[in-house]
Amino acid sequence: MSFLSYRTPPKVADKSALELERKTISESSFYIGNNWLRKNRFGVWEARLSGKPFEIGAKYGILAKELIQQQEIVFVNDFSKAVPNKLKQFFLKHLIGLFNRKLDKHIPIEYLLEIYGGSFANSREFNSIAPAYLRVLNYHAAHDIGHALNDYQLVGCTSFSVKGSKTKDGQIISGRNFDFYSGDEFAKTKVISFFEPEQGHKFASLSWPGFSGVVSGMNVEGLTVTMNAAKSTLPRSSKTPISLLGRELLQYASNIEEAIALANKRDVFVSETIMVNSAKDNATVLIEKAPKQSDSFLPQQDVVVCANHFQSDRFASSDLNVENIEQSDSIYRFNKMKQLLNESEEVSSLRAADILRDRNGTNGEELGNGNPRAINQLIAHHSIIFQPGKLKMWISTEPWQIGEYLCYDLNKVFNLQEVPTNDIDEASYLIPADPFIKTKEYHDFITFRNLKFKINDFIYGFSKSAIDEHEEITFVNSNPNYYEAYMILGMYFKKLKQYEKAKVYFHQSLDRIVSSKEEEEKIKALIKKCK
Repeated sequence: MSFLSYRTPPKVADKSALELERKTISESSFYIGNNWLRKNRFGVWEARLSGKPFEIGAKYGILAKELIQQQEIVFVNDFSKAVPNKLKQFFLKHLIGLFNRKLDKHIPIEYLLEIYGGSFANSREFNSIAPAYLRVLNYHAAHDIGHALNDYQLVGCTSFSVKGSKTKDGQIISGRNFDFYSGDEFAKTKVISFFEPEQGHKFASLSWPGFSGVVSGMNVEGLTVTMNAAKSTLPRSSKTPISLLGRELLQYASNIEEAIALANKRDVFVSETIMVNSAKDNATVLIEKAPKQSDSFLPQQDVVVCANHFQSDRFASSDLNVENIEQSDSIYRFNKMKQLLNESEEVSSLRAADILRDRNGTNGEELGNGNPRAINQLIAHHSIIFQPGKLKMWISTEPWQIGEYLCYDLNKVFNLQEVPTNDIDEASYLIPADPFIKTKEYHDFITFRNLKFKINDFIYGFSKSAIDEHEEITFVNSNPNYYEAYMILGMYFKKLKQYEKAKVYFHQSLDRIVSSKEEEEKIKALIKKCK
C-alpha cells in the first residue's frame, strides 16, 4: 500500500507500557494490574482498560494480542475475497494510501497514541501492505471507505429511542441493530470494553478486538452514542473517521449541548447520523453529519426513529436524501419501526428486544427471512439496548440478536476493585433468547444461508462447485417468501447460460416483496440480459 506521504507514528517519550507482562488466570482470562480481558459464558470478551492513551493501547494489545492478530487475518482475507483480482487489489491499496495520506491530521493526538500503542500487537505478517501502525490507522477508516464505495450496503442499521408515556418511569430506553456485515468470521469475536481514560468520562463500547473507535456505547454520565449510515457523495479526501468522532463524544460529552458542539468541530468522510441519548436531558438528538455540512434534529416527541436517511431541515429535502428515500429500504424500516413502537403501550428492555428481533414487514406481511426491509435482517454484528438513566445496557449474544441479551450496570463494573473471577453481567436482568432459535424455520434459514454462500461462490467465480437439483429445490423451500432466493437462482442459471430458466426465477423474485426500488430495477436489468 502506498503510504509514502504519511508521517511517522506520534512521538512517545515513555514506551515502558510495552514491557508490561500479561498474567494468565485461564486460557480465556488475563490481566495486567487492574486491567483485564476475559471471555464470558456466552463467548463475548469483556475488557477493562485504563491509563494514558499510549498505555491503554499497549495494554489492550498485550491482553488481546491473539484476538487482534486473528481479526486482522480475517479482515485481510475478507478484502482479498471482496477484491479477488490482484491488479485491482494493488490499485485500490495505493488509492486508499493516497486518499488517506493526511488521515492523522484529522484524528486527535490521544487516539493516534492509543492506536500506536495497540499496533505493537499486530503481526508482522502483513508488513508488506504497510507498517502495523499505518495499517491499524487505516482500519479505523475502513467503515467510512466501505460506506462511500458501497453506499452503506453493508451497514443498513435501524435505531429508536422512547421516553415519557412510552416507558414505565418516563426515562429513555433506546435500542439499535448494528447491521454491519463483513462475514461470519469478522463478527465472531466481539469485545465489550470498559474504558477509563486519563481524561474525560469512563465509558463502555461494544465492537471488535483492537478497535479504538465507537459504533455503540454509553458513558457514566448516561450519554449514549450509536450511528446510522446515510447516502453520501464520494469523498475527495480523508477526514475524521466517524467511529473516532463517536469515541470523542462518549469520552467528553455529558449532555446533548456538549455532544453537538464536539460533533460540529469535526469534518467527516461520509454522511452519517449519530443518535445521542442523554440521561441528563432525558432527550434524544440526531446529529446529521455530511462531508461539507452538518445539522441536528431534536424531536420533541416521545418516540424517535432513525434508519438510513436524514430528517433535519438542512438535509431532509436534499436531492441525495430524497433519492435515497425513494430508492433504498430505509423508509420502509423507518415506518415499520414507528409502527411497532406506536403499537406498544409501554416499552421495557424486554419489549425493546422483541422489536429489534422483528422479522416481518409492515402490518405483519411476509418478507422472507433476511430481507433488508426487516428490522431484524439476520446479519447484525450486534444489537444493543440502553437505559441511560440507570446506566444499564444490554448486548446481544450469538447468533445475531437471536441469542440472549446480557445486561451490564456501568456503576458496578467500574466499581470493581479486583480482577473478576465471576460473571460481571446482571444475571437477573438477562433477556432470554428468541424462541425463533428453536424452530424449524430458523434451521431452514441456516440451510438457506449455507446454500446461498455456496451458490454465490459459484456465481462470482470463487468456486467451481455447482449445485444439484436437490439443492436447488432445498434452497427455495428453505426460504420460500424471500425474493433473493429466486434472484440468486436466476443469477446462477444466467451464469450457466440457461436463460429461460433464469428468467423464470427472476420473475418469481419480482412476485415477492423486493427490498427496494433499486433492487427491483437490478432484477429487471438482469432479465433483459437473458438473451
